[in-house]
Amino acid sequence: LGPRVTTLVHESRGLSPARKREIEQARWRYYRFIRATMQELADQGRFAPVHPTVAAMSFFGAMVWLAQWYRPGGDLTRQQVIGSMVE
Repeated sequence: LGPRVTTLVHESRGLSPARKREIEQARWRYYRFIRATMQELADQGRFAPVHPTVAAMSFFGAMVWLAQWYRPGGDLTRQQVIGSMVE
């Protein structure tokens, strides 16, 4: 998913109008899904009581940056990164 997330954020400016529209629609589908999931978890008391828009945008910021710095075979394993982000 890393390259796809990076494309959603960084590379869409160079796409054709039709492809850019497709990517923008995918971006908003992801956003709505994550926002709704975080709201649902907060309503259940399983997630910190934070505004769901802030939580969703923060999540995407973390994911985009992760695609920039994480390197398989580096100091952290995939599972270490996932565990730290989930916590």
